[in-house]
This record gives sequence, C-alpha cells and structure tokens, in this order.
Amino acid sequence: MAKQYNDYSDDDRAAVLAHYETSKSLRATAAAFDIPHTVVHLWVKTKPVCIETVQEKRRELSDVFEDIAYQASEQVRNTMELAKPGEAATIAAIAVDKMRLLRGESTSISQTVSTPEERDKKVMEIVEKAKLRLVG
Repeated sequence: MAKQYNDYSDDDRAAVLAHYETSKSLRATAAAFDIPHTVVHLWVKTKPVCIETVQEKRRELSDVFEDIAYQASEQVRNTMELAKPGEAATIAAIAVDKMRLLRGESTSISQTVSTPEERDKKVMEIVEKAKLRLVG
C-alpha cells in the first residue's frame, strides 16, 4: 500500500525539498524518492517542514555531491592518458555545480557584453584620460 501524505516524516519531506532545489524537476525528484510528483508539487508549494530541517538536508546532499566531485576529480587525474577522461570531467563538473547550488554559491559567471561601438567609445575615453595625465 502506498504511503499517505501524513506517513512521511519531516526528514523525508526535507530531503525531497532539498533534492527538488537542485533538480528543479518535480518528476525527477518524485522518481528519486518513489513518490507521486503531485506530492512533490504540493510540498514545494506549501513548504510543510521548517526551513532549518531543509537546510540540514541541503547540507547533507551538498556533502554527497562534494564527495562525488572529489572522487571524479581523482579519476580524471588518474585517467588523463586514457581515451575518455572527459566522462569523469563531466561528472566532476556536474557534482561541483550541484554542490555549489546547495551551498547557495554561484554556479555561473554572468557579465554584460558590450557592443563593438561601446567598447571603442570606452577605449577612447581611457586614451583621452591617459593623454590628460601625460600633459598635466
């Protein structure tokens, strides 16, 4: 018989919510815990456990991804001469990304890319300032 809504412990709910935070997929999270995706959706919307419990599960999950990252990194080092070290590198990259996500750290670098005209204008401003310093 399938578990009912009230049959799940706070730890179960917190683990599900922490997993969802990394995957952002109701169905993937539901599959990982063998529960209906509608239950995951309900918990995401209602947050049925205290934030501290979710944060603890997030830390635990982060530690798991950190261990995976270290193992995969070691495998990359040990297999550099083999044909497909890229597979281990991909595992390491994904694990590091998930680890950083769970720790609330950035997982990407974003920057504003200017147009060639904007860059040229900025360069000219810098050149003009440099000229003024040389003259003054």
